[in-house]
Amino acid sequence: MTAGNAVRRQSGFALIEVLIALVLVALGLALAAQLLMETSQMLVDAAAEQTESALPLARARLRSDINGSLRGVAVRDQDEQLKEVWMLGHPTGTVRYRKAGSDLLRDVSPTGNGEWEGQTIALRNVRSWNAIEDIPGLVHLEIHVARRAIRRSSLPAVPGVGEPGQEDIVETLIMAPRGGGFGVGW
Repeated sequence: MTAGNAVRRQSGFALIEVLIALVLVALGLALAAQLLMETSQMLVDAAAEQTESALPLARARLRSDINGSLRGVAVRDQDEQLKEVWMLGHPTGTVRYRKAGSDLLRDVSPTGNGEWEGQTIALRNVRSWNAIEDIPGLVHLEIHVARRAIRRSSLPAVPGVGEPGQEDIVETLIMAPRGGGFGVGW
């Protein structure tokens, strides 16, 4: 072998070097694609959470209203379906919760004469609700709420494909109004 041949062999890349470089580039692109998919899915999940009302906040509001009232009354329609729940003796007046469509609404009658004001949405995506009158003096509410299913897999998913569906959450509150519903104090 002459010196000229050795120089010519050193001037190019071997096939194995090119293949190793392509494998490394492919791995880098695969990792970048996975990070991009996970980031976009996190953005989709965060946007969906913004449209749903927070169940812990609604639970805290219900607890506050029940604890602040003297007693709760379930108002039913002719079919014995729960229509409204009234919290009587609340410092702000009479507080009413009612379901309209898929929303649980809260409003107040400061004078208690049935003129309602300050209507707000307490909870969205309510499928059904019921007031169970099993323990005298206690307010026992069962609320069925639909929400986005929580992802249970660490595998990435393409946004919009195979999104988690809805899952039902059953929120049960058994609370004693101020005084346990039996008057002003225990």
